[in-house]
Formats: sequence, C-alpha cells, structure tokens
Amino acid sequence: MSMVIGFVVHHHRRAKLLLRKKRYLESLLDKTDQQLDNLQQMVDNIEFAQIELKVVEGLKTGNKCLEEMHKIMSLENVEQIMADTQEAIEYQRVRCENILSVGNNGPI
Repeated sequence: MSMVIGFVVHHHRRAKLLLRKKRYLESLLDKTDQQLDNLQQMVDNIEFAQIELKVVEGLKTGNKCLEEMHKIMSLENVEQIMADTQEAIEYQRVRCENILSVGNNGPI
C-alpha cells in the first residue's frame, strides 16, 4: 500500500511541476507576443515617419518651385497673359460665329 501512495505522491509532484512549467512557458509566450507587438508598432511608427518626411520634402520642393515662379513672373505678367488669352478666346468666338453665319447663308 505504501508503494501505491508513493507512486501517487510522485505523480502528483510531477503533475504540479509540469503545471508550473506550463504556466511559465505560457507567460513567456505572452511576454514574447507583447514584445512582437511593440516591435511591430515601432516599425509602423518608423514607416509613418518616413512617409511624413517625404511629404515634408515634397512640400519644400513645391515651395521652392513656387518661389522661383514668383521671381520669374510678376502679377502684372500674369494679368497680361490672362488678358491676352481672353482676347484670343473672344477673337476665336467671333471667327466661329462668322464661319457659322456664312455657312448658314450658303456658299461664298
């Protein structure tokens, strides 16, 4: 009988040891998962920061281009170009009307 009790006690201790080992390994897995999540968040933050940097660089380049355009073209130049374009549009409209009116009255 004492042999049976010894066997049961041995297996009980072994089961408790295995249970503690299982809990320890589960806690290690949880910690590893948390570390992986933290690393993924860091990678995401770095990638986002790189995108932001590219956007800022693009804005700087665009700003420099606009500054160069402002140096080359004054407000008066732009207004003159717009006026010339409006005159050309009006001239083309009149020509189209003349062509259409001649076409409606028969051949020349």
